[in-house]
Amino acid sequence: MTHTGLAGQTPVLSNPDNGIDPLDPLVSGGDTFDLASVGLAWAAYVRITDPGASIPDPGNMIPPGTSAGFDLDAIAALHACDPGAMPSPTPTHTEVPATLMSTPTRTATATWTATPTTPASSHDAAVVAHRPVKVRIGKGSASASKRVRVKVRNADASGILPIQLSATGCGPVTAASVDFDRRTADAQDTISVKAGKAKTAVVTLEVSAALVTTPDRRLPAQCSLTFSAAAAGPGNVDPSPSDNSISVDLSVLDRNDVQ
Repeated sequence: MTHTGLAGQTPVLSNPDNGIDPLDPLVSGGDTFDLASVGLAWAAYVRITDPGASIPDPGNMIPPGTSAGFDLDAIAALHACDPGAMPSPTPTHTEVPATLMSTPTRTATATWTATPTTPASSHDAAVVAHRPVKVRIGKGSASASKRVRVKVRNADASGILPIQLSATGCGPVTAASVDFDRRTADAQDTISVKAGKAKTAVVTLEVSAALVTTPDRRLPAQCSLTFSAAAAGPGNVDPSPSDNSISVDLSVLDRNDVQ
């Protein structure tokens, strides 16, 4: 009843446009959690679960009751580390005299010795620039779907690179799925690309009429979509991160609003 331990209570103040540091909880806003409070020194994964209707939520009362659910803006790890840089246990042996035997015995003890880590890989994944996207929601429709074709490129000099594409919606966009192979079940957001070549994904946008108001057909609602490409797999250092993501202008006209 007190919502203790739940996220989604404190307003998030940090965003890419205002320069507020998302890693400074004193100014970033949002709800903070410390693993030490549950007796953990570290964790490899964190699960976030929506409690749904198990707690009183005003969103459940808004007709037709479709506003319920946790709206996750972002997650920031304040004290993250590179698992590859962690020391590994190295067994050593110590001679210990036996008390009841005439010959010494061997006992194994484990000590932590820092071992060299494998150098980080360096692969160049890029998103190809895209023209603005326009969506029109038909009169009497609660939403509209828009398919956008987005290209990713392997900018390496040689080899084959698995590239993962992600899409971040904005404003009236309620969902965005990425699929490089529509012939395969489920969305395939990763594709292998030869050096110097490009592959195209279909990004499907779901746009809600309830989240946009456009009473004048000459003034559609505006926001910016973000498409980001990265080499699939941990530990990659991209040599030219400036081409990893692009912002695409989205214009939405809701015919339900236009008279």
